[in-house]
Amino acid sequence: MIYAINMAQRATMTLQATLQDGTSINLTISPGSRSTPAVTASATLGHSSLSIGIHTSPSNPIRSTTPSLRKYQSPAAMPHVTPQNPPVDIVAVDSGNKSYLFYVNPDKNLSYLESPDDSGSGDYKRKRIQIGEDDIRVSDKTQQVAAITWNQNDAGTKEIRVYYVDPGQKLREVCKTGDAPWYEGSLGSAKKEKHTIEEGSSISATVHYYRDGKWNLRVYGVKKGNENEYNVPQMSVFKFLFDEKGQNTHDWSPNIITNEIKSY
Repeated sequence: MIYAINMAQRATMTLQATLQDGTSINLTISPGSRSTPAVTASATLGHSSLSIGIHTSPSNPIRSTTPSLRKYQSPAAMPHVTPQNPPVDIVAVDSGNKSYLFYVNPDKNLSYLESPDDSGSGDYKRKRIQIGEDDIRVSDKTQQVAAITWNQNDAGTKEIRVYYVDPGQKLREVCKTGDAPWYEGSLGSAKKEKHTIEEGSSISATVHYYRDGKWNLRVYGVKKGNENEYNVPQMSVFKFLFDEKGQNTHDWSPNIITNEIKSY
């Protein structure tokens, strides 16, 4: 193959090539004049007498475009997100102004979701129940929680109580009155009898109203080591404040309620 390049005064370029089979290729590129600033290119194939002409002008320029590369992030460069499990148990109460969903977080701390308003929808805020700056630790054997709410007086002061089992398997209580901070309840406190709950036992709670505005807090759970004659773990109810006779007992003594139950 032979190449020949001839540059004339007007910068005309000629490219000549001869293939091994004798075919000659002539390519000539000539710029236009000042009055006609066009570019002309012609090519001739010797054996086939094929002639090709290309003419360009400023009004119809030839543009070369390069496709843009899509920007993407390599999967290896993406941050690793550890899959999380949902809470084992959630209990909800409504204060009239907001909704509260109580649960135990992966760090075994008593936590809750708080709604932005009374609609029950929107973006809830995640919070932890703390006494001062201390988190409330929950047993990893019993992670179910219970919660109740009621109006304390005619002014509508809202009371919230949350019940849980601590790492020592003791039944405990945390309280909230209106917009005040959380504080420790009397159930399971240092000044009260502590009740050990059977591992894996569920707990629940209710508020019972008596006449004349009297009310009674009731928490249900299975105390450890209590079985009836049928070898069924005994369920107990722990009551606080006013009893059936309207007497203010300030006591959390349990009452067994499953003596006659042969199986659950």
